[in-house]
Amino acid sequence: MLNFPCLSRYEVDELLSFYAKTKGSWRPFYYKDYEDFHVQDKILTKTDDGVYIATIEHGGFVEEPEQIDNVTVYVDGKKTDKFSVLNNRIVVNKEGVDIRFDYEFYYKVYFSDEILVKQLFDDVYAVSLTLTVAR
Repeated sequence: MLNFPCLSRYEVDELLSFYAKTKGSWRPFYYKDYEDFHVQDKILTKTDDGVYIATIEHGGFVEEPEQIDNVTVYVDGKKTDKFSVLNNRIVVNKEGVDIRFDYEFYYKVYFSDEILVKQLFDDVYAVSLTLTVAR
């Protein structure tokens, strides 16, 4: 459950508008969990076609993230801009022995329950909501 203990009326309206746009729990969207969104100094497996597939780990379970961005590639310890990213696939256009990656990732989620809004004071609201990862 996500809790927002102090939102303005404007912020509540924005959140409710987004909820309406996603049709509540019917339409998933990308969400960056700021407590768990960054992979650093990761060694990825290279496929036979020379492509690296981004992964995230949770308690020993490895999966592909739904979306990545802010990718940085290091070839033999030096940052390079000779790479491209498409659909969580990273192609490095520079040879090296040790290739490592930093990236941020998003979960694909949907609202799994109603949004609870409680007015605390004039223009101060507490909001609670629950998100579920779409698989």
